[in-house]
Amino acid sequence: MHGRRTGVATERGQVVVTGGATAGFAALVGSLVSPGEEVLLVAPYWPLIAGSVRAFGATPVDVPIMTDAESAEEAVARLEQHRSDKTVAVYWNTPHNPTGRLLPREWLEAMSQWATKHDLWIFSDDVYEDYVYEGEHAYTRSISPDNSL
Repeated sequence: MHGRRTGVATERGQVVVTGGATAGFAALVGSLVSPGEEVLLVAPYWPLIAGSVRAFGATPVDVPIMTDAESAEEAVARLEQHRSDKTVAVYWNTPHNPTGRLLPREWLEAMSQWATKHDLWIFSDDVYEDYVYEGEHAYTRSISPDNSL
């Protein structure tokens, strides 16, 4: 089913069952982020996201995009402005809670290309994928399957 939704074939070995989205995110951070590293968080976001990053000794870095950026180029510029040599991942949520904003495919392509260029993991939170009222939800995994989770 996941492959049909995202357009990317998904094998059993690529699936981890967790006790909810927050537990799944914590499992990602615990597996891929080391103490002292940074995770860029497209803000605003659910408070437990930053807490999960801190719980593993890493640093969450807020990047105001969901309420402030007006274009894909501006979103990428904001990500770049906050990136450091300690950055190992970027997190975004679309459709977004709490704003309801849907990041267009063009934005996800630009942001994913930027993350790939800098060898960053992409933690794409699609938990609200069924709450799209205008436009079409694009899956980051279909855009950047090798580094998105």
